Amino acid sequence: MTPAAKISSDTWRRLTYAYRLGARLGEETMTDLLVLDMLRIPRYDGVCVEHPTRFKESRWGADLLVLIRRRNGLSRF
Repeated sequence: MTPAAKISSDTWRRLTYAYRLGARLGEETMTDLLVLDMLRIPRYDGVCVEHPTRFKESRWGADLLVLIRRRNGLSRF
């Protein structure tokens, strides 16, 4: 399983458990968990994650910045 597939699977599993247990996982919680999962991917896999502060988020309009290195350069998502 690729790192991205594992993170996706873990995210859906958490959401399913939360729903079944009647817990509410907010957007900030989900983002924090996603960042934690993504930071566990070794940098040599070409993934760089930046989790901006609330101040930067309000200025940038993004709560997560992911850079993925490809053979022909760097892509921003």
